[in-house]
Amino acid sequence: DVLSDWGETEKFVMDGDSLLSFVLKEQGVDWSSGGQFLHLAFGVERFLHSLIARGALFSVAFFDLHAKLWAASHPSMLFARSLIISHLEKCVPHNVKVAKFESPFSEDWTDFLSEFQPALACIADSPPG
Repeated sequence: DVLSDWGETEKFVMDGDSLLSFVLKEQGVDWSSGGQFLHLAFGVERFLHSLIARGALFSVAFFDLHAKLWAASHPSMLFARSLIISHLEKCVPHNVKVAKFESPFSEDWTDFLSEFQPALACIADSPPG
């Protein structure tokens, strides 16, 4: 449990594609027949809400470069990914920033890290889907 190890007051950044991959695998979202968009959105919201309820200080970052990984394994996830990004940008509390970057090598990402100063980054240890 990251929050127990690092404490709820340490800022962290979560890779949005890793979040989607986690929800697909851990929350039982079946994407084999083209997807369950509402189930995916609910799983993402539920997971983020559990972090917010514990007082976690975090941001969610999506990288355009990672969209290609979804296109290769689950093309309909490309659409779902766009929906989730748009949904989160409008629906998460204001203290949680949802940001998009071209790649982890972009200047915007570097600027974001300098400004937000996270203690750690949460990323998946396996490819999407």
